Amino acid sequence: MNESITQEDNLILQSYYMVVLLKELGSNNFFGSDYFTGMNFDSLPVKEGLRQVGIHNQGSALMALYAMLVIPKELIHEKYPNEYENINSFLRRYTVNTRTSYRDENAKAVSTIKFINHIRNAVAHARVGFIPYETIAFKDVLFTDSSKTNIKAEFTTELPLCKLGDFLNELQKVQLKYIEDRRSSSKE
Repeated sequence: MNESITQEDNLILQSYYMVVLLKELGSNNFFGSDYFTGMNFDSLPVKEGLRQVGIHNQGSALMALYAMLVIPKELIHEKYPNEYENINSFLRRYTVNTRTSYRDENAKAVSTIKFINHIRNAVAHARVGFIPYETIAFKDVLFTDSSKTNIKAEFTTELPLCKLGDFLNELQKVQLKYIEDRRSSSKE
């Protein structure tokens, strides 16, 4: 890419690069390295805490989902409808225990459910929970309170943790397509 990098590019690329960096640090045992051992932190408990939780933990999973789902969903979702529909299809296939009380959706007809929207909202509002070694749970809640109506709609679903990496890979496809499209357009 050339000097015409936009603010949108920066948000998407830099957050994506940080996720890739975390993945590589984990894959290369960064916390076991001499470099990490020699690092000084303001607080010893932080260094020990990092060693205890490791790089691939609930916090980094939430950050990765924010960087790879929330930010791009806000900025480039409309440019990549087919890719996002593929992600919805993935989620329809692999999520479990899905419940929704949104009026235009039916949990028994999963094709009506806007998984990507709900999971994006759950991540953006930190309504995510983990059942260790089993699932990651998402909850999206809509409150509408006005003089005429008082509506509460809820969506919940779970994704087996063994599918979280695959979900991130699906999200990565959109980011890589965006990067390739930006590179191609900068060559023109």
